[in-house]
Amino acid sequence: IAPLLSVVKESGEYLSRAPRCQQFEHDNCKNMEIDLYQAALLYVSRYATSSENLKRVLLRRMQKIAFKDGVRFSEADYNTEIERIIQKLSEKGILNDQELANGQARHLRERGHSERSIRGKLSAKGLSGHHIEFALQSLVSEFNDNDAIAAYASRRKLGPFRPRELQETYRKKDLAALCRAGFDYDLVRSFIDGR
Repeated sequence: IAPLLSVVKESGEYLSRAPRCQQFEHDNCKNMEIDLYQAALLYVSRYATSSENLKRVLLRRMQKIAFKDGVRFSEADYNTEIERIIQKLSEKGILNDQELANGQARHLRERGHSERSIRGKLSAKGLSGHHIEFALQSLVSEFNDNDAIAAYASRRKLGPFRPRELQETYRKKDLAALCRAGFDYDLVRSFIDGR
């Protein structure tokens, strides 16, 4: 897949990937701001991301540039600028942690992930606890744990989705696999035993 090279802003103008300046200078704050903003837009146009993850990506980018140019890197030097860029993208609606949490939680639940697994994956993406809790609460009415267990077991061919002659042989392994996936033991046992 070819990388997306331009992003349309709300005003209709295009921002395209500009070549990085040959000499990185701390005094040239305006160029740094434009470069970081364009990098943020390009990243957001390609990936669904949280504000915390975007911050990590931009800090890593500045660290690489500073290392390549032989400049001492300090996270504190760039935090303010990166926070300003993230705030700007959030105000425009380009970056929305709650929508990301809702979408990712729904996707993971449809694939059969447990609530515990979803919490871990969303927190690894840099989403805050209250975004994760709100996303999980919105899923409670639509999905229950039995549906998630069935989706996961179906995908992995566990329990009742195994050939009937192998179900009893692999019962303990299937129980263990579903428990490792984060599901409650009593629910897993009742699912495997067909109650």
